[in-house]
Amino acid sequence: MRKKLSSHKLSVAHEKACKIISQSKKNTIEMFSSKMQINQHETTYRIFRTVYHIAKMNRPFSDLKELILLQVENGLDMGRILQSDHACADIVYHISNEMRTKLVKYILHNDNKVGFMIDESTTMSKKYALSICLRVNIPEINIVNSIYFDLIELANTEASSIANSFICALHDFGFDNNFLLRNWVSFACDGASNMLGKKADVAQLLLNQFPNLILWHCSNHRLELAVNDIVRDILPICHMKSFFDKLYSVYSASPKNKKELETVAMALSVKLNSIGRILGTIWVSSSARSVMAVWNNYAALYQHFHESSLDLRRNGGDRAQYAGLKNKLCDINFILNMGLMLDALIELEHLSKKLQDRETSLPDAHWLITLKYHIFQSMIF
Repeated sequence: MRKKLSSHKLSVAHEKACKIISQSKKNTIEMFSSKMQINQHETTYRIFRTVYHIAKMNRPFSDLKELILLQVENGLDMGRILQSDHACADIVYHISNEMRTKLVKYILHNDNKVGFMIDESTTMSKKYALSICLRVNIPEINIVNSIYFDLIELANTEASSIANSFICALHDFGFDNNFLLRNWVSFACDGASNMLGKKADVAQLLLNQFPNLILWHCSNHRLELAVNDIVRDILPICHMKSFFDKLYSVYSASPKNKKELETVAMALSVKLNSIGRILGTIWVSSSARSVMAVWNNYAALYQHFHESSLDLRRNGGDRAQYAGLKNKLCDINFILNMGLMLDALIELEHLSKKLQDRETSLPDAHWLITLKYHIFQSMIF
C-alpha cells in the first residue's frame, strides 16, 4: 500500500490534481468573471459618454456609429452592443430621466420655489404634445435656472385635457399637491384661447387648485400680438407686408430669378441678403432682417426689376408685374415708410431678443418696455 501511495504521488495524474486544487484556491473563474464585468462596464461608460455628447451637441442619433468607429480606430474597446441609433435614443431617455429624477429629489429635499412654463404644439406625425419648462431657484449658486423638463403627449388640445395631463406629469415625477401649494410660484404660457382665455382656460383651472399661483402671459408673445394688431390697423403697413410677400414669392419660388438678381448684384458690387416674409407668424427680429435686406439690396432689386420689365423673352404679364414692382420701389412714400418701418423693427428686434434672454427679470423687462415706449414717442417728433 505504501508503495502504491508513493507511486501515485509521483504520477502525472496526481501532479495535475494538485495543480487543479492550487488553481481553485486562487478563484481564477471568479477573478476572470470580475475582470470581464469591469471591461463591460468600461465599454458601457464609453458608450454612455459618447451618447451624452451627441445629445448635448444636438446631433442626430445616427452619429453614434461613426463616433464609435472613430474611437475604435483610436485604439479604444467599444464593445459590441448598444451601438445602434435606437440604443442611442434609449440611452438618452435613460440619462435624461435619471438627471430629472435627481433634480426633483434635490428640489423636494431643499423645498425650493419653482415655476413652470408650458407650450402646446403639434409634432411632425400630427400628434398633440405639451412642452414643459421648469424654472427653479438654486440658493447654492444664487441664480434662477430655466430647465427643459418634459415633453408629454396630449389626447386633445382642450383646456381640461392640457391641465390634467400637466398636473399628472408633475405628480409622476414626485411633485405632490402639498409641495405645489407651498412652492409653486408662477405659471407662464402664450396667449392662446385654451391657455389664457376668459372662461375655462388652463390658467383658470390651475388657479382653482393653486390659488396663490402667479399667472403670466409670455412677454415676447405679447409683443408679437401687439405688433400684429398694429399691422391690421394701419393700411400702409398692410401694403408693405403685401409687397414683401410678393418679393419673397418671386425669388424663393424661382431659382432663375434669384440667379439673375445675383448677377445684377455682382455687377453693382452689392452684397445680397436673404429676403423673407415680414410681420407674420415669425418673430419681429426676422422681420427686421428681411426689411434690412431689401434696404441694402435696393439698387440690385431696382435694376433687376427694370431689366425684367423690358425683357421680351418674358410674357406680357411677367413684364407688367416687374414694372409694377419697379414703380413701387420708386415711390417716395414707399421708401419713407420702409425707412420708418426699419427703424421701428430694429428697436423691436432689440427688445424681442432681450425679452428672450433667460437672465432678464420682470423689473428688467418693464424697464426695457418703458425705454422703447419713450424711444417711439421721440420718433414722432
